[in-house]
Amino acid sequence: MLDVCFVLNGRLPTSFSGPIPVAPDLIVEVNSPSDTLERIHNKLESYRKAKVRLVWSINMLEKYVLVYRANDPDTKFVNTNGELEDEELLPNFKLTVKALLN
Repeated sequence: MLDVCFVLNGRLPTSFSGPIPVAPDLIVEVNSPSDTLERIHNKLESYRKAKVRLVWSINMLEKYVLVYRANDPDTKFVNTNGELEDEELLPNFKLTVKALLN
């Protein structure tokens, strides 16, 4: 279950019913304390297969964010000293992990 998804303007059909008919551009997922690393990895893999462009997987307890970008095969680990950003998808948007987790 994802927590937040975002689809760029113009990618959705003007009308539809049911689930969103396109992959989100951004998914933000806040992990539960019961989420295992395997479950988180499986979610990231399913988003990768669906061609989601950007995923922020947030671990509130251990205070870090895993960042997955479709155009980068490596998942990045961002701790409280880092920032979340994506100039292509979210121009001029920056969020410090520290501000997000406090």
